[in-house]
Amino acid sequence: MQESQKIQGGHVERSTPINTRHVTEKRAPGPLVHLLAGASGGLATAIVTSPLDVLRTRLQSDLYRTPTQPLAAFNSSNHTLVHQARSSHKTIQIINSIYRVEGWPAFFRGLGPSLAGVVPATAIKFYVYGNCKRIGATLFNNGQDSMFVHAQAAILAGIATATATNPIWLVKTRLQLDRAQTPDGSQARRYRNSIDCVRQVLRYEGVKGLYRGLSASYLGSVETALHLVLYERLKSILHRSVEATDRTRSPAWNELAHWISTSGAAGTAKLAAGLMTYPHEVVRTRLRQAPLENGLPKYTGLVQCFVTIGKEEGLAGLYGGLTPHMVRSIPSAVITLGVYEFVLRLVGIIDGVLLRSSTPIPGAADSLTFLKEQGIPFILLTNGGGKHETERVADISEKLKVPLDESVIVQSHTPFAELVHEPDTKLKDKCVLVVGGESGNCRKVAERYGFKNVVTPGDIFVSNPSIWPYSGVFKDYYQKFAKPIPNADSSKGPKIDAIFVYNDPRDWGLDLQVIVDVLLSSQGIVGTKSEKNGRSDLPNRGYQQDGQPPLYFSNPDLWWAASYHLPRLGQGGFREALEGVWAAVTGGPSKGVELKKTVIGKPSHITYEFAERHLLRNRIKFFGETDHLPLRTVYMVGDNPESDIRGANSYRSCYGSQWNSVLVRTGVYSGGQPAWMPKAIVDNVQKAVEYGLKSSQWPVSKF
Repeated sequence: MQESQKIQGGHVERSTPINTRHVTEKRAPGPLVHLLAGASGGLATAIVTSPLDVLRTRLQSDLYRTPTQPLAAFNSSNHTLVHQARSSHKTIQIINSIYRVEGWPAFFRGLGPSLAGVVPATAIKFYVYGNCKRIGATLFNNGQDSMFVHAQAAILAGIATATATNPIWLVKTRLQLDRAQTPDGSQARRYRNSIDCVRQVLRYEGVKGLYRGLSASYLGSVETALHLVLYERLKSILHRSVEATDRTRSPAWNELAHWISTSGAAGTAKLAAGLMTYPHEVVRTRLRQAPLENGLPKYTGLVQCFVTIGKEEGLAGLYGGLTPHMVRSIPSAVITLGVYEFVLRLVGIIDGVLLRSSTPIPGAADSLTFLKEQGIPFILLTNGGGKHETERVADISEKLKVPLDESVIVQSHTPFAELVHEPDTKLKDKCVLVVGGESGNCRKVAERYGFKNVVTPGDIFVSNPSIWPYSGVFKDYYQKFAKPIPNADSSKGPKIDAIFVYNDPRDWGLDLQVIVDVLLSSQGIVGTKSEKNGRSDLPNRGYQQDGQPPLYFSNPDLWWAASYHLPRLGQGGFREALEGVWAAVTGGPSKGVELKKTVIGKPSHITYEFAERHLLRNRIKFFGETDHLPLRTVYMVGDNPESDIRGANSYRSCYGSQWNSVLVRTGVYSGGQPAWMPKAIVDNVQKAVEYGLKSSQWPVSKF
């Protein structure tokens, strides 16, 4: 047996951790999530950039134009430079005129229709784009993304959005241009409000009038395609560059670099696409404006409008308002796509490679059953915790109706079990502090791992309540499970040899205080204080240099999704709080002091190394140790590029096995170019198993 299969399974509870840095275990965003994500970015953009939008619209119209040379005359650089100087001067004049004559509210004229158009426009755009990417990838590229897949999805999204929202943007344009021809303010506005504008358009121009400029909007789909294709490509390139430096950078730096690369990709792509396709914006504005000449419409169609502007105003006319357009559209793209992707990362409840909201994903049970029947070793790797592996696997077995045993599950704190018999630590009989979890559940987990002497912050508190006087309100809670420490006097507590944070802490204040006390102590004895603290002649200014115990965290997740509609802080939040308190107490990085700790859980190398050893042990159970070829290939099936795929791609096996990452569409990943590229992208876990079987030339490739 040369090939082994490793499948990442989701949590089975509704209160599942998710994380904005290493987002884990959440449901794939549905249509409503795409609507909310896109609308959030569009809403912020419309409000912030409204003044520039008004200025751009007026410059694109013919209300402020002056006759210029025809298109052929703009062949010399001198003419271009002179025109640019005049355009900049005219832009400033228009800004002053609007403010002086119409007041600052004029800069927000047309904002109502803009806001009314943001929600449907962004909802349609991102809904169509996301779904067309998925369908296009399946039909044209064997389920994989490509530039063609992105382009066809973007064009269809642009056409659908333009068709549905053109009346809204026409009203917005008319309102922004209303009264612009009378800078002295002597003439009353033509339209009282948006409703009056719609009424007059229907009365004098008919329903067709609401769709003026639609042909130019369709042409604008080319810009949408260029923008999104370039964005996906640039984002992928920039994220890979971040990945290349990931091992030597801090998590905070990686998150900042990820945000900068996403923003840079959005802005650069918009700049390039806008410059190449800008004339259609001017033509669309003129068609929506619908000016009259000798009592007849001046512009009668897309081509005629292009020709007329070129003859009367030259090339400069087709680029009127370019500066405010770019100043507005580039930040707009950054805000819209940034907020859209951020919301997609936050919204969700539970992932599924195997389960989603405790409901089995189609094909999950069949996949596990097939692997068992074929004798292909696998494990389920999750960032969950707080209960023993036997309880966790029992939940999964019940929901999938597939008998499983605890040997196939690896939780975030499962690697702690190896430290019981670790020769370098010999923690089996030593005193370990276990933090987090409900009541005494994590103590029970640690004891089942083999730790003989386990204490909790609650034990220390009931032995000496003055250690944290604010936990008195939790007295009844602690009395249900806490175990008073024998022979503990008022000044000294037990000697702690290791600190483990197994799960999300419930009483942050007490837990923070106890951990800080132990890290500042001498030899880990609660109630003492090391004389080495703050000494500049020692490493880390003497902190954690006096026999203090090592500190372990089992889960990097900052957020988790509970029944509340917004994510809640998880174990990663507690760790960040401890980092902040530690920096305040010791001076932190500015004084050359760090909090020495070990953090495990996906995507950490330690977790994947442990998972491989666990997989090898399971493999030996299947086949024994004699006359067997070494493990060659492992398939990591996951739904989350930031944790599952990132961890597998970054892992370097000490056993020489090759890890192949496979991304499924049933969880966090919802389409597009992932930040961490897998070997393959498939629809679900069953397709992932079939991919592994085919790649490994397994005799049976379908089930």
